[in-house]
Amino acid sequence: MPIVKNPGQLAAVYKAAKEILAAGDIPTRIIPANTFIFRFVHLEYLPEPAPGGHVSKMTAYAAVQSRPGVSTFQSFNNGSY
Repeated sequence: MPIVKNPGQLAAVYKAAKEILAAGDIPTRIIPANTFIFRFVHLEYLPEPAPGGHVSKMTAYAAVQSRPGVSTFQSFNNGSY
């Protein structure tokens, strides 16, 4: 759980964000805590690491980059199926 060091500032940001959202100025959806968001990954760019190994950040970053033929809409989803 995050620690709030300045509750007054948090309340001000929350109020401002709530007003913007209520006015419909931002086409968005509030995502509740503990919601997982997955990004489309091009598996051909993501090698399977050796047992006990890892995939570097640079390699993982290359796997999530947009590629021709994949729209932004297709790159993200909001659930695990």
